[in-house]
Amino acid sequence: MVPAGWALGQSFSGRLQSAQDGDTIRLLRETGQIVQIDLYGIDAPELGQPHGPTAARAVRRVIGQRRVRAVAEGRDEDGRPLFVVRVGDRSVNEHLVRRGHAWWDHRRAASNDRLRHLQSRAQANERGLWARRAPVPPWKWRAQRESTGRP
Repeated sequence: MVPAGWALGQSFSGRLQSAQDGDTIRLLRETGQIVQIDLYGIDAPELGQPHGPTAARAVRRVIGQRRVRAVAEGRDEDGRPLFVVRVGDRSVNEHLVRRGHAWWDHRRAASNDRLRHLQSRAQANERGLWARRAPVPPWKWRAQRESTGRP
């Protein structure tokens, strides 16, 4: 995990070690350190949800073995940094929302009109998870599981 003390705008380079799901990845930094990061502005289905494994595969596919740059763009409720990950000029975060593999996280990135617009287009075109009749957002899915005592 990247320490909470990271300043916004601070960045590092690395290669994909693994995709935990569609919005949590592990990167192998050039220093040899493996860090787990959460992606800024998006919330992808959990692995146990419909489309969850597909979202994780989409992350692996878009990044592949290429070098990425991770930039701290925001913070979660616990103060941990959230990152925009880029492969060249492409934002992985935006790509996942554009292709319908993740929701725009309106709680942590309320003012991000770009992600809002990309989600609206993905919904209108029934891309990815939006091809399902009524996809359950991961924050609701997690809350349902917690209320029933499921891990």
